[in-house]
Amino acid sequence: MNKLTKIVTIINNDEDTVILKIDENKKLELLSIGCFNGNEDMLILSKLSSKNTDLLGYNIIYKDGTNTSFSGSGCLSEKLTAVTRWMKETVVFDFGIPIEGYQNTEPLKKFSYIKTIEDDLNTPHTFELTGFNHNDMCLRKDGAFMHRGENKEFYMNYLNERYNIISNERSISSNTGCVIYTIKTEKK
Repeated sequence: MNKLTKIVTIINNDEDTVILKIDENKKLELLSIGCFNGNEDMLILSKLSSKNTDLLGYNIIYKDGTNTSFSGSGCLSEKLTAVTRWMKETVVFDFGIPIEGYQNTEPLKKFSYIKTIEDDLNTPHTFELTGFNHNDMCLRKDGAFMHRGENKEFYMNYLNERYNIISNERSISSNTGCVIYTIKTEKK
């Protein structure tokens, strides 16, 4: 779990956005992350869905009411690149919220109940880890896209450390030859 998770609270999670409120008394912890300046109030991550563009959107709301909005594309400073990484990893890996619906908000709606890490851990899930090459895999959670681009070991370590795995079955798609690991978890 990363440092940002310990200093934010989810105040909104729906099919379109996740809004993280930074705890008032955690300015030093926020500064220690290295890419924040300490006067941030809320962090907003816009999910990919039919209502959004094909890019994730990021918005930082400051305590004085100003904001900075940007997407994950284009030329970003080192600081904003780090902010996007922290926000995305916090939402996806720490809170367990898929953020990409690929033109379909239905998979994203079913995760709107997650407001704390425990909300995710207290729910059984079915993960699919797929790919042709174990160095470039795709992770889906209960049918929703979660993340892609890491190796099998990275995703399996994440799942083993976070969830109680009750089964892990390997198969190969007869249509494509893609390797599919179906991993079922139970309440932690």
